Amino acid sequence: MIDLKFDNTTISNTTYFLEYSKHQTAPDRDLELVRLPNRSGEVLISNNFRSKRILLRGVILGTSPSDLQSKVDTFKELFSREAKNLDITPDGGSIRRYIATCSSHTFDQESYNVTHMPWEAEFIVPSGEGKATSSTTYSDDDITSSPHTDAIGLILAGSKKSQPVIVMTIDSETNMTKLKFTNNTTDQYIEVTRAFANAEVLTIDCENMTCQVGGVDVDFDGVFPKFDIGTNSYTLTTTDTGAFNIDLDVTYYLTYL
Repeated sequence: MIDLKFDNTTISNTTYFLEYSKHQTAPDRDLELVRLPNRSGEVLISNNFRSKRILLRGVILGTSPSDLQSKVDTFKELFSREAKNLDITPDGGSIRRYIATCSSHTFDQESYNVTHMPWEAEFIVPSGEGKATSSTTYSDDDITSSPHTDAIGLILAGSKKSQPVIVMTIDSETNMTKLKFTNNTTDQYIEVTRAFANAEVLTIDCENMTCQVGGVDVDFDGVFPKFDIGTNSYTLTTTDTGAFNIDLDVTYYLTYL
């Protein structure tokens, strides 16, 4: 049986009996195409998913007409809340969290609906995606050579590419003036040129598009690298005049359409 909560209130129970949750449909895909001059076919320029809609239907159950009305009022207040967690655990699957707002909810009350009332609701997920409620971290500690190449083999599940946070902690350095992270799988890199110091932390947030040292924004070259589902090969490159030691952590949430 599917488990569903909105703002930490269980909907799939004997009060808000859940008949179905249409959450598996992927959001609309926006493909931008450009025609080729004097040739057949088109070129794909951009590919983005838009907002996601989740349809729910069920029945509110009461013990008396007054109890039913009280539960309907509680239901309306709950579904009026904006941008709250909609947590869905499908049969045989893992929990995924959508930040959702109910765009409409309706009640189909007939004269015989004295202690029960059918309801339907539509939720909008502006980001178009859901995420696991806990993160996964890949660690590559004690990096002492440059270039250093390895592979992240943990970004395997989910149905949409994750956007991780890349953290490089400088345990020690010798006149280090550049740090560069390259995702060889997607052929994208980001690098920071500055005078680094011992114990400094470079944080690259690929989702929120921030690049910071010690929590302060810094200039960078390149782009925020994207990560494919599956194994991603990466290379860490430094510019320095002697020995160094760096710890690398890549933290991400499994992401679902």
